[in-house]
Amino acid sequence: MSNVTSTIETEPTLNPSHRIRRHLPVWLAVVAVIVLAVNLRPGATSIGPLLSELRAGLHMGPGVAALLSAMPPFCFAIIGAFAARIGGRFGTTRTLAVAALVITGGLLGRVLVHGEMSFLALSVLALAGMAVGNVLAPVFVKRFFPGHVAGMMSVYTTVLPIGALAPSLLVPVIFASHPGNWQLNLGVWGATAAVALVVWVVVAAIAPHAGHMRDMTEGAVQRKGPTMWEIARTRKGLALGLFFGLQSMQAYVSFGWLPQIFRDAGLSVAQASLLLSLFNVIAIPGGLVMPIVAQKLTRPTGMIVVLGILLAGGYVGLLLAPAALPWLWTIMLSLSGWAFPLAIALVAERSRDPLVTAQLSGFSQALGYLIAGVGTWLVGTVHGITNGWTVPHVVGWSSPLFRRAGGRPGFRMGFTSFGSRPARRSASRRTISICALVDRSSSLAHRCSASCTAGSSRSRSVLRSLMAPADQL
Repeated sequence: MSNVTSTIETEPTLNPSHRIRRHLPVWLAVVAVIVLAVNLRPGATSIGPLLSELRAGLHMGPGVAALLSAMPPFCFAIIGAFAARIGGRFGTTRTLAVAALVITGGLLGRVLVHGEMSFLALSVLALAGMAVGNVLAPVFVKRFFPGHVAGMMSVYTTVLPIGALAPSLLVPVIFASHPGNWQLNLGVWGATAAVALVVWVVVAAIAPHAGHMRDMTEGAVQRKGPTMWEIARTRKGLALGLFFGLQSMQAYVSFGWLPQIFRDAGLSVAQASLLLSLFNVIAIPGGLVMPIVAQKLTRPTGMIVVLGILLAGGYVGLLLAPAALPWLWTIMLSLSGWAFPLAIALVAERSRDPLVTAQLSGFSQALGYLIAGVGTWLVGTVHGITNGWTVPHVVGWSSPLFRRAGGRPGFRMGFTSFGSRPARRSASRRTISICALVDRSSSLAHRCSASCTAGSSRSRSVLRSLMAPADQL
């Protein structure tokens, strides 16, 4: 029995990251992260510059248009809530490969339809794949690059705005040769998603079980991460979700409605698209800088205050004089959006291991995108009712106060950790553990018995010496 105990105690610890790296080349993993990040935004950001053409071509009403602009965060919230569990069940790489397939099918399919509801349904399909990618991409980075999380998250969060930027750059170019052709503008992104699909099929074929629940093991006992409910009950998890949500709302309001705001102010479709391009270009350095800020600064509260001031100033400018200095308001809003990569990076930096990262990423994005979806939909609905932008702008410039107050606990250093719990062991392992426990208990009882016997002998010697006659002393 002692031999069995020794075997259990010396069983080697499994390292999932090392196991994955033996099969998957590093360069391929980096390429996979890049092509995935490129395709997680165009399906959403390509709608804004073409909203007027879509409404005319699909006979889309204002309510459906508002819902279409709000669908990205809604899908990211609902699907994102289950993405971590799906990835754990089927493996991160295989799940991301399927997500790339869904994105490709949705983006290519929606350019072939002629009705608003079918277009909306296929958009939801593509956005569902993007939602899975949003949650599992940080998990893949955490597992495959455990010693370079900040660097790879910088790459990931830098490429995200590049993908968001590309649609607004292509709209004027394609419209110059094909005026009003929204199908061609949107179909391009189905083709780029197909490239990501090919890469992730290769990755999944090489490392099909990377990120699977059985990869989440150390030693002989499988570990379980925290549940969504446990994450929600922590101040840091809830704070990160609120911070992520308020910032995401600002980002998707800008993606969906900023071009329309400028067009309503008298600017052309080309000018509005170029301003949205400027918005996305300025966001790119934030993807490089903010993950390092999240890693280095104990409390990035001061930077959050500065970003909030820029956000409020941009909305005030849009409210008072949108066509006077549109480039200035765009720059201010874009700089304030640097809080978005900070929110993503904080998820990886404030969690100990991939188990917690997966659930924290899923929870913060589910709550965050739900807030963003409601906010984006309300902006479009209020605009449709009032036929103006005054109320949305007032809400926009006041939101930094809520963003700072809600996310404050999440800015502090320290990990959201739950100490991964051991899963239920098999009957054979329980038997071995019981035998080991009995063996140790028997040894302890033997030592206690020997100690008591020795103590009793010493006590009898002391009593005999006390009772001895005086002449013997």
